[in-house]
This record gives sequence, structure tokens and C-alpha cells, in this order.
Amino acid sequence: MELRKRIGENFEYAALPSTNQEERARALHFVVVGGGPTGVEFSGTLADYVRQDLRRKYPELMPFVRVSLLQSAQSILTMFDRDLQDRAIRQLQSQGVDVQVGVKVVEVTAQDVKLGSGESLPYGVCVWSAGNAARPLTQELVASIPEQVVLQGNAPPAMHKLRVGGAVVSVRCTCVSNPNTTTTGGQLFACNWCRGCDCVG
Repeated sequence: MELRKRIGENFEYAALPSTNQEERARALHFVVVGGGPTGVEFSGTLADYVRQDLRRKYPELMPFVRVSLLQSAQSILTMFDRDLQDRAIRQLQSQGVDVQVGVKVVEVTAQDVKLGSGESLPYGVCVWSAGNAARPLTQELVASIPEQVVLQGNAPPAMHKLRVGGAVVSVRCTCVSNPNTTTTGGQLFACNWCRGCDCVG
């Protein structure tokens, strides 16, 4: 709902007589970063929404509307075969999405998306779906904890305990099938529902 509201506000701003063409183009440039399944689906849905649903209310603004999908790899949906990747690109392009591959986003400011090439893309709404990298401080902390270093490298069964908060949590929790447990990246981070096993000690 918040995103829909933001998009609507941008259209209202762009429709004001006092908004110049440069600002109008910026406000109506919608950028999606990340060409995985989430980014691809969202950019297609977004393009349909702004070009079809909002066209009825703001037909005069359609020449300024732009939806861009930015992907650092050389194609989108890289976990699927090449034929599907190419079909997805063609489908998005037919919906009016500007698909850019091989571009690396290095910074997102309040006004621009900055690329590794030095180019800046002014935008009105930017949606990040490319995942996150750990901050340098987090990386340093992980590197300083032997148990974490082992876990990052797929720990063998012998290295099975990790202190999370006040609890010692087992990587090989015997109740990992419990639907109330939460796993991320193969590591068990929350097993406070565990009862009667050796994962808490």
C-alpha cells in the first residue's frame, strides 16, 4: 500500500502545471534493481500498473513514464535456462520495461541511482530486489568468531553449536522439521520452540 501511495503521489506531482519536464521525467522513472524472480515479476507488474491502470487518469503523462530493470549479471533469471531468460526479456520489453543487464549499482541516493560506469539515473521510485551484502563491520565481526567462520564455510557436523543471543543453538538441530523453527541459508537461527533435544544448552 505504501508503494502504491508513493507512485500515486509521484503522478500527482508530475501532473502539476508548475512541474517542469525534467522533474516530470524523474518523478515518473521507476527503477527496479535486481533481475531475479522477484525483480522480474515486480517490474512487469509495475509496468502494467503505471501504463495501463494509471493511463486512464493521466494519459498526458504516459510519454514521461519509464520503468527500468537493472541487473548486474549478463542476463536476468540466471537460475533458469537461457531460453527462458530470453523469453522473459522479450516479454518485459513488450510491456515497455527498459531491461539493462551487465550494469552494477554502486549507490542509491535520494534522487539518483549511481552505476559502476559513473552514470547516474534520476528516479522517482526505486525498488531494491537484488539482495544485501553485509557491512564491513559485520564481515569483520564474523571473521573474528571462529564458530562463525566455520559456519560460513559449511561447517562439518562436529562443529555444531553457535551462540545466538543467550542460547547455544545447534546447526544440526534434531527438530529442524518443526514448522516453528526458522532457518536462513542452512543455519538455524531460532529454535526457542525446541523441547527435549540437545539444540539448546
